[in-house]
Amino acid sequence: MIHVAFGISDAKGTYSKYVAVTMVSVLEHTRDDVTFHILCDDTLSEMNKNLLRQTAESYGAIVVYHKVDLDQKITSLDSLKDITIGTLFRLMLPMLCPEIQKIVYLDGDVLVQLDIKELWNTNLENRCLGVVKDAIDTQRNFVDNGLYKRLDVDANCYFNAGVLVINLEEIRRNVDLGKEGIRILKEYPQLPFADQDVLNILFQKHMMGLSMRYNLQVNLLDATLDYSFLEQPRILHFSGLVKPWFAPQPLVQKLYYSYMAKTAYVQSTEDLLDIMSDGTGLYKEKVTLKQALLHYHETGRTLRILSGMRFIFSEKLYWKILAKALRWKKKWLYR
Repeated sequence: MIHVAFGISDAKGTYSKYVAVTMVSVLEHTRDDVTFHILCDDTLSEMNKNLLRQTAESYGAIVVYHKVDLDQKITSLDSLKDITIGTLFRLMLPMLCPEIQKIVYLDGDVLVQLDIKELWNTNLENRCLGVVKDAIDTQRNFVDNGLYKRLDVDANCYFNAGVLVINLEEIRRNVDLGKEGIRILKEYPQLPFADQDVLNILFQKHMMGLSMRYNLQVNLLDATLDYSFLEQPRILHFSGLVKPWFAPQPLVQKLYYSYMAKTAYVQSTEDLLDIMSDGTGLYKEKVTLKQALLHYHETGRTLRILSGMRFIFSEKLYWKILAKALRWKKKWLYR
């Protein structure tokens, strides 16, 4: 039995169907039995629970729900304002799944284009995590600064937590991950990547590096992307601002909605068209000029300067200048 986990906090009731898509992408390529462990709070509705279960059961897979309660002081931290609370739930996996020795964790913006058994069979030996390094831009622009150095985090080894192989047994032997993770978040509320930072702080010296094919991080705002990766056996992680459910690229749409059509959320062509229409609205809402240029909220004089630069410099030079500006800003903030 292969065990796969997700974290869901879905106050609007609109996110769960994207997890169903990731589930289908796993099951379409995997012949072994799979149990999905969904860590959730009270925001996951009974309707969404039923639809997620129906999606899994249509492939002969199992869904187990695990209730998570987090302190309000944690859920209101600044580091969580731009990410879903559900990502924090993975810190509770060793406690919530006491009988399981190993589990694969996936974010909801992932498409699995290979047999998940490949990743599951990773021999971690006595390591706590199997991981893939984060994007170079993240390491350089956000992590290479004084704050992380004080926390003994090596920017060159900083890993992305959207796809993990977790050695639950080894973690339980060494640390109370939930308790220690919450302590770190309270002590360092300015950490920009919340629980991902926690995992790097605790396990960077106890992890095994994996091939990038198990967590190919895709930024759909990158105009230089070669979309041949969509046809290759990899795990695709759409970790950038633009998610595949509202991507403007036809090839990404075709792949993503081919999986969506196989979920319990789609019973007719009209259902699929409604979901795709919602995605178009999300793109217009989220990808404003401001965010597309900066990748994060910024206001005032800096925005006007950067917006002007966008029309003066070439595409390549503009992004080079922007990356350097972001890097120096983070160095100053976390010095």
